[in-house]
Amino acid sequence: MKKNWQEWPPEEIEILKARYPTDTTKDIANALGRSPKSIYTMAQKLGLSKPVNHSLFKVGNTYGKNQHKKAPIGNFRYAKDGTVWVKMSLTGTGWDDYVAVHHLVWELHHGPIPPQHHISFKDGNKENTAPENLELLSPVDKMNRNTHLRLPKELRQAIRLKGAITQAINRREKQ
Repeated sequence: MKKNWQEWPPEEIEILKARYPTDTTKDIANALGRSPKSIYTMAQKLGLSKPVNHSLFKVGNTYGKNQHKKAPIGNFRYAKDGTVWVKMSLTGTGWDDYVAVHHLVWELHHGPIPPQHHISFKDGNKENTAPENLELLSPVDKMNRNTHLRLPKELRQAIRLKGAITQAINRREKQ
């Protein structure tokens, strides 16, 4: 059961302080019965930070809507998909000032990312930006990994059948 965002007993704050630097936010949220957003918010209020790839960057504060535009260089943001971004410039245009941390880590250890290539997380954890957890994928590799063709034949047939049924229903609804 998720708790009201205002309820932060001292024992939960101590757990957060102890676990935030080393554990994933999701694990802490599950342990405390809170949302990851609640964990991020309280951690920022307490001045806690996660050592993203051994603290390559200093964490800044972000409070309120559009504060990311005024945030200092080195400020971290978390995208909705869970990727970690760090502010690298002060143009004030929002996301244009931020660079994905996993891209920076890749370039630091392997050089520039070739055009149209993607950096993927081997373990699926987008907070784990350790160099050994990152891999470079060509567009073809990424497509092969995400395509329905990697699925068993029966499941591919079921997906096609569902698409045909949906298409037939949509045609009838238009008539």
